[in-house]
Amino acid sequence: MFFPKHPLTLALSLIVSSLAVSGCSSGGGGGSSAHNDAGRHDPVLEWAPPVKESSGTLDSDGNATLPVLSGEAVLVGIADAGFRVTHEALSGSKRATVNLYDPSSSGVSTNADHGTAVASLVAGGPGDADLILAKVNDDTSSVTDSRLLDYSVGFLADQGARVINQSYSHRLEAPSSTATYQGVNLLNSLKQITTSNAGKGTVYVVAAANDGKPLTATNPVHQYSGIFERMLIVGGTVGEDAQLKAHASSNHPGEDAQWQSRFLTAPWQAKAAIATSDTSYAIWHGTSVAAPVVSAYAAAIMQLWPHLDAKQVSALLLDTASKSSDLYRQNTCGAAGATNCGVYYLGQGEADIQAALSPQGELSVPTGDRVEGESHTASQSVAQLSGAFGQALADSGALSDVAMFDDLGRDYRIDLSGHVAAQSSRSEDMRLAMGRMAGASMKARSVVETGGTQSGFMARFDMSGEGVASRFDGQLGRSHWTSFQYRGGETSPVGPFAEAGFMPMLSFQGGSAFTRHLDSVTGLESRYALTEALSLTAGHWQGDSERQQALSDYAVERTDLGLNYALTDDLTLSAGAGLVQEENGLLGAQGSGAFDLGEENRLTLGRVGLDYAFGDRWSGFASYERGHGDSVPGDGLIERIDNLRAEEMALGMQWRGDRHQAALTLKQPLRLDDATATLDVPVGRTLDGQVVRETRRVPLAPSGQQRDIELGYAFQQDLLTQWRLNLLYTLEPGHDRGADSEMATLLNYSRTF
Repeated sequence: MFFPKHPLTLALSLIVSSLAVSGCSSGGGGGSSAHNDAGRHDPVLEWAPPVKESSGTLDSDGNATLPVLSGEAVLVGIADAGFRVTHEALSGSKRATVNLYDPSSSGVSTNADHGTAVASLVAGGPGDADLILAKVNDDTSSVTDSRLLDYSVGFLADQGARVINQSYSHRLEAPSSTATYQGVNLLNSLKQITTSNAGKGTVYVVAAANDGKPLTATNPVHQYSGIFERMLIVGGTVGEDAQLKAHASSNHPGEDAQWQSRFLTAPWQAKAAIATSDTSYAIWHGTSVAAPVVSAYAAAIMQLWPHLDAKQVSALLLDTASKSSDLYRQNTCGAAGATNCGVYYLGQGEADIQAALSPQGELSVPTGDRVEGESHTASQSVAQLSGAFGQALADSGALSDVAMFDDLGRDYRIDLSGHVAAQSSRSEDMRLAMGRMAGASMKARSVVETGGTQSGFMARFDMSGEGVASRFDGQLGRSHWTSFQYRGGETSPVGPFAEAGFMPMLSFQGGSAFTRHLDSVTGLESRYALTEALSLTAGHWQGDSERQQALSDYAVERTDLGLNYALTDDLTLSAGAGLVQEENGLLGAQGSGAFDLGEENRLTLGRVGLDYAFGDRWSGFASYERGHGDSVPGDGLIERIDNLRAEEMALGMQWRGDRHQAALTLKQPLRLDDATATLDVPVGRTLDGQVVRETRRVPLAPSGQQRDIELGYAFQQDLLTQWRLNLLYTLEPGHDRGADSEMATLLNYSRTF
């Protein structure tokens, strides 16, 4: 029967034959066999052009921004007694009307209460639905021929309806294999939902009825699996969250596992249109208004992702239905008192459109041309950029609209900008630097040095006594050799700053962009005197990470050749070239998943430097290095990086007195001076599973140029007491032109006991 919808009336129980179903309409009367005459002509659809536009963006549970509803609205077929087609609720949604009860008439507006309410709920759902309104009852009767309803399923499926709604009882009865209507085999008519829409099929939504009983059928439709796995049986629920329960008058699946598997619920009452005027609404009740809610959900899913077929959409709604009700925690229902009460009354749960629209499984970025091909998950796709990069990539917006796909091949537009971040923050770097220089800090470093005319040794230790850096120097004839080892996050013991013998400075704490996340760096340098003024230099170091690096197996090595020329006894000019080879990284940056930076990257370097020592009091250094790489291939969203140019510079001057020491330094950390990243970004998919991609080009050079200006001063009060002061002023920290300048001050007092 139809179920109670009119706010002012109650449904009356009617006894009808097995070939008829009844509805909640207050009208009376019965059908006539005369309508089954062979001379009856085929029904004609009255089509209206679609006029509604796509709605706005739908949000999921906050983890993703769903695609904008666009393209052709989903066609939903509604078989009912009649429709007020001029009602505002149907304006813009009515795509076609057809009178299946009397094909000689195109009118569908009589007996319109029930059908108008049902259609308005589909039209007012979360998506855009174009409606085919099929009249299946006469002007006066509440009795509808079940054969006509079976016939209407095939008819609407043939017209392209991707969802069919029938808010009628007895829809769980399968027709006889020989039953026909208008010469159409009715079982074949139902089977049309398995082959319609170019094989995608049709979701068939039916109401559970309002008898308050377990579902039963003498010839159950679930014996036909192809039909049944595209059906949804909808009951009515009341309450919220844990208090959710089936309405007392709603039929429920009971102990039958088959009915349980395709049963879900929606609210028992809803605000729906009434047919007394074009603008009237009221609260309607029954499973007849629960069913179109589910039909609207199915249509919204299909509109967003038209590649999904009827089996997938119906299964999705069942799988994501809410089981929040306390009934699912009770196993006392059924004849034996041992059936789970949730599935007994609510089946798979209450339909949850937000859960159905949200990703199933983890979102991933495809690497190839097919959605179902190899891909990288969102959690795998992370890039940690060294300080050389700044925020250019993350701030470019090129990663703000990337299509990622769930387990059903559904695309979601995601902002991946947050997956690209600096390896460490400016505040973290400064705390680390100050901790290493603060005498009272557990991170403080101590240095031991020994040596003679032919050899020397230096070791740096942390507070636990563990060595963090060391070097050994030896001389044989004209050659001088230095072997060294240090943690990648420590200051190099053989860099220009260390060679100049400077007092500790905040801006020279920590490793370079290449080494700071390495477990260890080991190397060898040599210098061979060609003449008294000219020396040939060579060096090589390599490092890798096993413990600290979480994104990839990053490794790097560097080889250098150069010349040193003594301009005077106090001033030495050096120049050379080098080659840096990185595995799974670039300029110290590392990525994984969709942000993989390629297996091997090379950077050619050129460098010049000055070392000066004027007497016993003054010393200093200056160094400048510039590197370039032609094209760096990526493996993921970053297809390649072209025209890479990077540079860094540092200089300093130091004065030593008997009890006083002062130093002034200027440093620009490694900075990406020029580069262009070409991104291959998925932005959607086609119906047949092809990934739609877009090429985006992003300049990677940061907007600013960090400069660290530092003044250091030390005072030896006596043999046991020392004061040390460091003042650091940083312009455009993080190579960010918009960043405020920073000031850091460190005062150290130490006394030996």
